[in-house]
Amino acid sequence: MDWSFLFSAIWDGLFGGVRQRRTLPENVLQNDSRARILDALQRVPGTTLGALCRDLGLRRGTAAYHLKLLERVGVVGSLSTGHTRHFFPKDASEEERKAFTVLQRERALELVREILSTPGIHQGELLARVGMRRKVFRSYVRQFKAEGLLAEHWNVRRRVYEPTAKLRRLAERIGVMTAEVAPRPPRDARGPERPRGGV
Repeated sequence: MDWSFLFSAIWDGLFGGVRQRRTLPENVLQNDSRARILDALQRVPGTTLGALCRDLGLRRGTAAYHLKLLERVGVVGSLSTGHTRHFFPKDASEEERKAFTVLQRERALELVREILSTPGIHQGELLARVGMRRKVFRSYVRQFKAEGLLAEHWNVRRRVYEPTAKLRRLAERIGVMTAEVAPRPPRDARGPERPRGGV
């Protein structure tokens, strides 16, 4: 007879109910750290582990443990992009998760704020406002367009940009126009531009 199997069955019968009650969503959220993590994800869907640790003052191992438990009970979901994992509240759809992941990219919110405040802004003016190289900007545009966040068209030989209804909706949800975006230091403070094509 497989005594280990019998012991496991008896153990589950005696204590399985207790373990299940402990992992119910309402019980999980009684922990202060987990409640704070979920609140942060509701405010900024797509947040990474590192950002949560920084914003909430949690150790990486502690935050990872709580996120794993929240995922296990179905309160939180995640999406991996390359080596980065983004976390979301359970009510975020698959489409929204992909879009929020794009909006979490380094300077995405700077661009979104300018496009929302000045619909129809042309490329030259937008680049001047945010201080971004055209090559870097084009990589953001490709991602925005792929997720249906941005409309790009030509107007008198200039590229102009309009926010889509989807971008407006997601931006309103996370408060893009009221969120603080860290200012970029002036070029002199960041050092001279690296010359193109060698020294």
